[in-house]
Amino acid sequence: CNDDGEWFDTTACANVCKDSKCISNPKKVFVTSTTYKAGDLGGLAGADAKCQARATAAGLAGTFRAWLSDATNSPATRFPRDAGPYQLVTGGLIANNWTGLTSGTLRHAINITELGTPAPTATVAGCTTPIVWTDTLGDGMVADLGLTCGEWTDSSGFDASWGTTSSQVDWTQGACMGFGTSAATGCGRS
Repeated sequence: CNDDGEWFDTTACANVCKDSKCISNPKKVFVTSTTYKAGDLGGLAGADAKCQARATAAGLAGTFRAWLSDATNSPATRFPRDAGPYQLVTGGLIANNWTGLTSGTLRHAINITELGTPAPTATVAGCTTPIVWTDTLGDGMVADLGLTCGEWTDSSGFDASWGTTSSQVDWTQGACMGFGTSAATGCGRS
């Protein structure tokens, strides 16, 4: 490990650097293979349940939560910050640790589902790339309190904010947003 808590060798491994010591705490991340209307997620608890159900169906062990924000909580408050490395379910390295995950640029796009397949295409006006519901900034904090489709429980016309699964930069806060009819949910083991 170097002084920044990063691996000298950037290939994926089962350990994470913490305080210049190697510990094991790998976290799997995925985009759900199923899509959901933003207002039909059932709030953060409902979205977490959807992530957990998809992980369980795919045989992934551990507790999984949605990378999603509302007026009260965000991944920065709901996810452990000592976790890592973050890896796709197929093994690709996303980030060495929380700092790398929230640095603004990932090592690899989060573009794989819990089944190891490519992310599904969403049906959202104005976007031509697969997206995930987030309303979350790159640092894990809420992006905009008004873009959560009524705290992820009202699909009657509220706007929602999302990230793109094809990008290592816009992965949590994409370049386009608006009323979405169907998109995947980003999930991570906590």
